[in-house]
Amino acid sequence: MGKYLDSNGLSHLVGKIKDYVDTHGGGGACVTTTATLPTTGWSSNSITVNVTGVTASNAVVVSPAPTSASAWAAAGILCTAQGAGTLTFTRTSANGSALTANVMILTDSLAAANGVSF
Repeated sequence: MGKYLDSNGLSHLVGKIKDYVDTHGGGGACVTTTATLPTTGWSSNSITVNVTGVTASNAVVVSPAPTSASAWAAAGILCTAQGAGTLTFTRTSANGSALTANVMILTDSLAAANGVSF
């Protein structure tokens, strides 16, 4: 993990994914899902949540759902690790309500087709 994109890099990545999906008709290039970050269950400002489809090595793009963006930013939330079926989040302060994370999982075939390795 440890590779982060600024807004320009994220826009570029999303554009590449869209181009790939448009060209190849999808074919399972990426999967989207959501994860809920509850208000309880955090330990030392860290929580691990289950996210079906995540592996320890595939690329994921995580962002707050629009309705969670302000509270997400106020709590200083970052996705800091991934494992088999899990994502770990850290925060700098407590979130006052459950928050929704949008998760885009890039399949290994998409990464390989674009010369990306992790």
